[in-house]
Amino acid sequence: MMRRPRLRQGGFSIAEAVIAAIVFVVAVTGVLATIGNIKKPSVRTDRSLTAAYVGQKVLEDMRNEVDAETWDTGPLSVGPNPRSCPNGVVNCTYSVDEDPVSHAREVTVNVTWPDNL
Repeated sequence: MMRRPRLRQGGFSIAEAVIAAIVFVVAVTGVLATIGNIKKPSVRTDRSLTAAYVGQKVLEDMRNEVDAETWDTGPLSVGPNPRSCPNGVVNCTYSVDEDPVSHAREVTVNVTWPDNL
């Protein structure tokens, strides 16, 4: 009996192509997941930096408004105080506490974002 010579065919079989496609999809999914995880801290950092700038601006505005006549009735009056934020996007509140002994005042500024941001 004579054997027929096998013809060499180039290329990939269907099984090899399917396996290669699965490996490619898994690799791309891993890369995209990593990029997504990198972006999340970036947004958090942007918000923290914005909050610091807004808080600084609120304190600077308060300092410019306060004098001896408005010490107890102006922006440094003791207690919680709503305040419009300089950039209009975030919500600001601040509270003023007074030390009963030294009469020094401490200002705490809270900056929050609406739920849709």
